[in-house]
Amino acid sequence: GLLGVGLGVCIISDIRRKALQVEKLEEYKRDVVSSNIIMSVSNIDLLQFPMCLMSVDHFMNLQRLIPHETARDLNKLRFVDDSKKLAGLRDEEGILFFSHQWAGFFHPDEENVQYNK
Repeated sequence: GLLGVGLGVCIISDIRRKALQVEKLEEYKRDVVSSNIIMSVSNIDLLQFPMCLMSVDHFMNLQRLIPHETARDLNKLRFVDDSKKLAGLRDEEGILFFSHQWAGFFHPDEENVQYNK
């Protein structure tokens, strides 16, 4: 009788305590997700990595592909890390993206095969 009632109260109390823990964990998870969303939205105009741009004139005058470091050292690159500035450049000057694979260990395109295409 009395022992069974006491055991029942303990079990119900334990279940209630675990339910409150689960509720607190769910609230914590909602807070973390909400915080991450707010942080992401506030940083939406920042690029994770700067975009490296080179003017078409510079590119055409080189008449060959050069390593990134060389272009940087020759002040041929423009670095943009803000999406609004990037959009402005796109609208004002246009942006063309291309990719290539290095054709050698010491030069990106020794025979100008990729550049000429």
